[in-house]
Amino acid sequence: MTYPVAIDLNNENNPQTQIVNKIPQYANVLELGCGYGEMSQVLKQNKSARVIGIDHNMAAAHQAEKFCDYVFVEDLDDENSLDVLQFEKFDMITLVNVLEHLQSPIAVLQRLKPLLLDEGRLVLSIPNIAHVSRRLKLLTGTFEHSKKEIGAVAPEHFYTSESIQALLRSAGYKVHEIDYTWHDLSDQEIKSYLDKAGLSLTDQALDFFHSNENAAYEFIISASPCQQNALSLPVTRALKPVQNIQDDQLEST
Repeated sequence: MTYPVAIDLNNENNPQTQIVNKIPQYANVLELGCGYGEMSQVLKQNKSARVIGIDHNMAAAHQAEKFCDYVFVEDLDDENSLDVLQFEKFDMITLVNVLEHLQSPIAVLQRLKPLLLDEGRLVLSIPNIAHVSRRLKLLTGTFEHSKKEIGAVAPEHFYTSESIQALLRSAGYKVHEIDYTWHDLSDQEIKSYLDKAGLSLTDQALDFFHSNENAAYEFIISASPCQQNALSLPVTRALKPVQNIQDDQLEST
């Protein structure tokens, strides 16, 4: 199920905002999982972009037609789903929380490569299954996804920073940059979870749970197709100041 989302370009702690900010002016954009066209509208208004959208939800795609240049209703797991774009080339291809719902993400990523220009980029967002709230809920046996996060269908796959990079490498992509949205937990919230597990709150534990890798809620990754010998080139990693936030204030858990 697709849900409408609000995009506030003044809020950097939002995956759509970060992705929009990575799109150059006048770019030719393929937006996979365009939903109701909220990000498409921002790209048209703020980036003067040409946007082609694809979504599996017919009702959402109908709404997105108001903002996209073209919209196609496709099931990306269908190996013929991108055939309609075989003569197109894009500066940017975006996937906002799409890959985790695909049955064969590597196959889809490989089929996207011919659609990118030589200097083109794939930009995606993906939830971090190793976020501190998820780690601690698993530790205490209370982990579950909310409907807001997963919609009517649960994700097919879960990713950490390392596993999503491994997926992209397997599909023949070089990862250029890793950014993220962040939600840190307070010391008291972390202590509460550890108390339930009979564990002590130490300075070392606090440093671990407040690390950027744990505070990252969703990763935003830029990548491009490359030759095998370029896969190991350095990746630019963003570092952000963590901010305490209570677990029940998270958008979804």
